[in-house]
Amino acid sequence: MWDFEITRPALVLGSRQSTSIINHHACDERGIDVVTRRSGGGLMLLMPGEHLWLDVVIGADDPLWSNDVQTSMTWLGEIWQRALAEVGVTDTQVASGGLVADELGQLVCFAGRGPGEVMDRTGSTKYVGISQRRTRDQARFQCTAYMRWSARALEELLSEPVIDVMRLESMVGLVPVSPRVLAARVFELISELD
Repeated sequence: MWDFEITRPALVLGSRQSTSIINHHACDERGIDVVTRRSGGGLMLLMPGEHLWLDVVIGADDPLWSNDVQTSMTWLGEIWQRALAEVGVTDTQVASGGLVADELGQLVCFAGRGPGEVMDRTGSTKYVGISQRRTRDQARFQCTAYMRWSARALEELLSEPVIDVMRLESMVGLVPVSPRVLAARVFELISELD
């Protein structure tokens, strides 16, 4: 496991998104780097101290490995769900099935839903986003949970207004503890799997 700490604000595009959707002047004014990741479909706004980002890597020989991409993250989603319940975020579910992303979900990562991600019971609010990069030998699961987040702050960095900024605001579930507290619990739960 890797626990990443963001030291500079960044607007991260998904692998298939064009930089034309970004208001580069607004990003420059606010000191926000614009980068593209190799995984995930939608963009993410990452600000120092406002989220937890953990990567978990398993080898193809690990008992947790699954060749089925739609079920390969379920175990990890269940770990996150347990950790969230312990800090007061209950009544959640681990998403199953394929990716669900309307136009808003294609624009913003947390507005879509993918297998293994932790959602509220209605499936409309995401608490933990998980994407994965796979090879024949290993899978790398990239996980994010937000402690603070603003759809309006994100909208100010885009070249076009968000379709429904109020709906987008409600689609990101905030975790009411510090990133360090949640990271420690996720680490503990994963280490118990050994």
